[in-house]
Amino acid sequence: MWSSASSQASASASQAASGGARSTATPNGKPQWTNATPTTPQASTSSTSKPTPRTSASQPNPASSNADDWARRQQKQAEEQFRKMQELLERERLAKEQKAGRVLSKEDVARIYQTHEQQWSKMSSHSEITWDLLPWPMFKKPNSAEEITSGAVDAYIMSPLYPEADKSTKDRVRQHLRRWHEDHFNQKVLPKVNEGDRERVKAAAGTVTRNLNSLLERANESKKAGSGVFG
Repeated sequence: MWSSASSQASASASQAASGGARSTATPNGKPQWTNATPTTPQASTSSTSKPTPRTSASQPNPASSNADDWARRQQKQAEEQFRKMQELLERERLAKEQKAGRVLSKEDVARIYQTHEQQWSKMSSHSEITWDLLPWPMFKKPNSAEEITSGAVDAYIMSPLYPEADKSTKDRVRQHLRRWHEDHFNQKVLPKVNEGDRERVKAAAGTVTRNLNSLLERANESKKAGSGVFG
């Protein structure tokens, strides 16, 4: 009895040492060992990749379009703020001149308009043109392009003392654009300007044109709005 129990214990120990192997009887009486440890299936190393969506280059990009619109609005606001600042500076300058007793009288204003018209009528007869011979559309003669502000040009064009008072603002602007626009000015006037003044005159004439176009645009918008501020 003790011998049988010892044999079973020995068999169990042998099975444990062999990793769970067990023996089965064969026809010739010799034991055959088999592994009883279950085989764990290996996880598949292959993974299913999700398709990456493609963006067609021909499709419009809403974000880009919104950014462009935002940039245009910002630029327009900046230009409007710059124009208002120039007008404010011009009003401050006129206020200082008034305080110092240098305000133009009606006769002074009428004389400036008359002088400018005479300068335009003689322009074609000059063999050489200097900065001072040009009738800049301002009541105070500028010395550079930077001094030609929108406020100063507006005051000159929209003055109630303008020689042809019955003309609308748009008609007045168009009259001056025909003279100052580069299509005319750069062909008829600029070639006669002496070389020392030419670059300065060209830059200033461009500034005049931009201010005139700005005034014309505001006049058109005013008419659409029905306010009639600019005539």
